[in-house]
Amino acid sequence: MNEQEKRKALEAYCEHYCLDITEADRFPESRVAWLAAWEARGRASGQQVGEELAAIGKLIATQDNRATDQPLFIVQQKRRVYGIDPDYGGEVVWLHCDGFEADEKEFVQLEAAHDNGDDDPENWTRISFHDYWEFVTACFTEQGCKDYIARDGHNLNEPRIYAAGSYRNSEFRAIRNWLLSLAAGAPAEGRWISVNEGLPELTSFMPEGSPHVLAAHKRIIVATKEGRVFETIRTSLGFANLNSRTDEVTHWMPLPEAPTPPGGT
Repeated sequence: MNEQEKRKALEAYCEHYCLDITEADRFPESRVAWLAAWEARGRASGQQVGEELAAIGKLIATQDNRATDQPLFIVQQKRRVYGIDPDYGGEVVWLHCDGFEADEKEFVQLEAAHDNGDDDPENWTRISFHDYWEFVTACFTEQGCKDYIARDGHNLNEPRIYAAGSYRNSEFRAIRNWLLSLAAGAPAEGRWISVNEGLPELTSFMPEGSPHVLAAHKRIIVATKEGRVFETIRTSLGFANLNSRTDEVTHWMPLPEAPTPPGGT
């Protein structure tokens, strides 16, 4: 370990722990060696984190967005609220004082006795309920939700994955777009990207001519082997060719943000 490497390790350590670098010269040689190993572990850890984030970006680029612009995928579980008067409508159940519902056979027997004018049995209450979906957690990708359910689904009641919109959620969209850029190697704006280098974000297929195509999806520019350049989107069926022709796409480029109109904000 040369002097330059030692100094670099000391500077990294002091910066991380907010220490005065002037105190570093008093560290013993064994401490310097430990710091060098600490910095090497930090570099390896950073590389691993970068690879994990790039993997998330690739999932964002290839997943089905369920016809939702930049979706936030949410794990939900079904919750049931009791206490609604059956006279106000809704599905009826018989609820035991210990918190469980009557099974099908018990329900038929209890309903028959109720219809006959009998008093409700001890420990049983005839009541209606309302089901709703409770938020559990959120992920950038649907696969992230699936992985969560695989790990913790045994603690959830009828879990499902819901694709929520992120309209006007600039914070979420900024991070999502940054992750997406990692999948294509963070290409410079305005640079052609080879399809072998990475693919643009996958969007759900929408019928040709749908008024939602332009509004719901970020469009791209593609270049073909035949020399054509046109604006399109990428769907699960491939690149949507709005000119109804079949070409082999070799490169693509994100469209820049629209300019602010004169006098606009």
